[in-house]
Amino acid sequence: MRVLAIQLNQPGDAILTTPALRWLVRQGHEVHAMVQPLSAELLRTMDGLAGVHPLPRGSFQISRDIRRWNLFRAVDFDWALVFSRCSERPALWAWLSRAPLRSALLNENFPTLLRPLRMINEWRRYPAWPVHVVEQHLALAGADEADKESARLEYTPAAEAVGWHAEWLAQHGLTPGGYLHFHLTARWPSKCWPVGHVRAFLQQAQKELPGPIVISTGPAAFEKQYAAESLAGLSLPVTEIGTLAPHQLGAIIAGAGTFLGMDSMPMHLAAALQIPGLALFGSTNADQWGPWRAKIEVLRTPDPAQRMAAIAPELVVERLRSLGARCVK
Repeated sequence: MRVLAIQLNQPGDAILTTPALRWLVRQGHEVHAMVQPLSAELLRTMDGLAGVHPLPRGSFQISRDIRRWNLFRAVDFDWALVFSRCSERPALWAWLSRAPLRSALLNENFPTLLRPLRMINEWRRYPAWPVHVVEQHLALAGADEADKESARLEYTPAAEAVGWHAEWLAQHGLTPGGYLHFHLTARWPSKCWPVGHVRAFLQQAQKELPGPIVISTGPAAFEKQYAAESLAGLSLPVTEIGTLAPHQLGAIIAGAGTFLGMDSMPMHLAAALQIPGLALFGSTNADQWGPWRAKIEVLRTPDPAQRMAAIAPELVVERLRSLGARCVK
């Protein structure tokens, strides 16, 4: 069966589809993934996929989209699965794929006026909606409980990024497994620690935790500004503020002894790579969106009203120390 898997949400969500994609491949299906461009970069190292098709969010280009539609017609899909929380755009591409079966998990927010168009012709309601998103994806793909038990997230840094990382380690005097990687930001400011908490954590961590700390962020203007405010006046030997390509970030995570981050794509990469660490969660439901079957502990806010501000820096240092923190210098 030729399957088109559609996940147009964030890149971290694409990593959360990998157990379902792997299950479909193991069933002998020809699996294609339609995802955001950054997600496409991450998924191209996943062996077994027949195709990875990038589609930027919020873009509409007639010539490009007609070419993609013609490509999908030539593939002759049998089944389109919408892993995105279903809305008009992924549903439209499921319909344009010409797959006779077009499945999605039931979402009451899907516009009622569009339902009669039957862009999705098989709505599935998972019986226990609050379960982790990965399990929802596996259920949509048709995996049974035994298959779910053996499923894992997948991610592999690209070979050129692994080579780059070896040079990067030498340049900064680091060793594999010998540093704490702290990815400072998440896509949404509400998921980030207050600036004062970051500063207090780094000042304490440099005194009490062994080994160097590597700081990174994504490339967005907000992330760079947040990092500038958080790190002003602090002495940190290794920072990569908005400088890393996706697989370079993945290689740094893969080489870390311990990971610290927010609810973010890098957290899911660390989970897939089985790097031990700590993830800080504010208002997001970690039972649904947290690191899945990983070596990463979740530290949740004790006060939902205060969100991330309720997670004390000294508690994070203590928890990292209890995890075995990092390898010694």
